Amino acid sequence: MEKVQEHHQAFDAPVLINLNDVCRLTSLSRTAINRWRSLGLFPSAVPLGDKRVAFVKAEVEAWVRDRIAERDRRRAAVEQEPDREAAGGFAAPIARKTGA
Repeated sequence: MEKVQEHHQAFDAPVLINLNDVCRLTSLSRTAINRWRSLGLFPSAVPLGDKRVAFVKAEVEAWVRDRIAERDRRRAAVEQEPDREAAGGFAAPIARKTGA
């Protein structure tokens, strides 16, 4: 008799991490993370029950990558400013009118 092979699809579940792991990945405190969450500026937690939450690791990693990309965009914008380049990296002084 021929054995029937069952084909199970692999469940590709997202990896969940706890708040302490989020703190390690971001170098932020629990308080800072909770503040950013309350402002809607951090990935949402996944409720697990009984006052327990977890975070999707890929979402936290994407949030970190977004912070790095924002830093790089700002740095590039500063380097593009002609006044800063002409002044050796410093902003040119603003001419002020004297009240005479």
